[in-house]
Amino acid sequence: MKDQSFVVQIHYATSRTLSGGIQWFAPVQTAGKQHPFVYTQFEAILARSMIPCQDTPAVKAPYTIEVTCPDPLVVACSGTQVGSAERVDLYEDGKHWLRYTFDQKMPIPAYLIAMACGAIQRKAMGPRTGVWAELPPLEAAAYEYAGTEEFLDTASKIAGIP
Repeated sequence: MKDQSFVVQIHYATSRTLSGGIQWFAPVQTAGKQHPFVYTQFEAILARSMIPCQDTPAVKAPYTIEVTCPDPLVVACSGTQVGSAERVDLYEDGKHWLRYTFDQKMPIPAYLIAMACGAIQRKAMGPRTGVWAELPPLEAAAYEYAGTEEFLDTASKIAGIP
C-alpha cells in the first residue's frame, strides 16, 4: 500500500439551525432585494458546522469544492475556479441550476475555507486580487480595497516570494 493514493468522497448535510459558520440572508436583507445571499465565516472553530473535519489550525488539507445554486446566482470560493459554471438540471421543475467547482491545492486549515453565493460580481483590483459584492455596493467595495494589490506586492517582497 505504500506510495498509493486514493480519493475519499464524503456526502454531508447540515441545516440552517446547526450551521453556525454559515450566514443566510433572505432577499429582503440584500442590497438588490431580489435574491438570497449566503456566506461562510468559519473562524475560529465553525468549519465543522458545514463539513466533517478536524477543525484546528494544526491540520491542513487541500480540497475541491462543488457548489450548485440556482441560475442566475454566482458562487465565489477560496481556491481557484475550475472552468466555467456548468449548467445542470437537478429537478424536473424547469428551473436551471449552475454547478461551480473550485480547487485549493495548497493545504490550508479548515477555518480558511470560504464560500459566498448570491447576486454577486467580481471587480479585479489587480492581476491577483479582486473584490466580490452585489452590484449596487460593488464600486464602494472596490474603493475600500483599492490598495490590496500593493499590499500583496509588499508582503511578497518582505517574504521573498517572486
